[in-house]
Amino acid sequence: MSVTGEPKTLTIEEAAAELRIGRTLAYDHARRFGHIAGVPVLRIGRRHIVSRAALDRVLAGGDPPRQDPTPAESVA
Repeated sequence: MSVTGEPKTLTIEEAAAELRIGRTLAYDHARRFGHIAGVPVLRIGRRHIVSRAALDRVLAGGDPPRQDPTPAESVA
């Protein structure tokens, strides 16, 4: 947990809710491109993790969405 009491990472479902997109679309983009609306997704085993800080930066307009479709980074 961060100093504010919020977790430092989010699930795909939590990130999708903040982005106001569907769960299925979020998982599809995470699997196909390795990011959701420019927010990198880290894959650990079968779990997908999204950084709260990265999501907050994108929502604040700090990072432009990535245009290059790259495969998801995987950690086994």
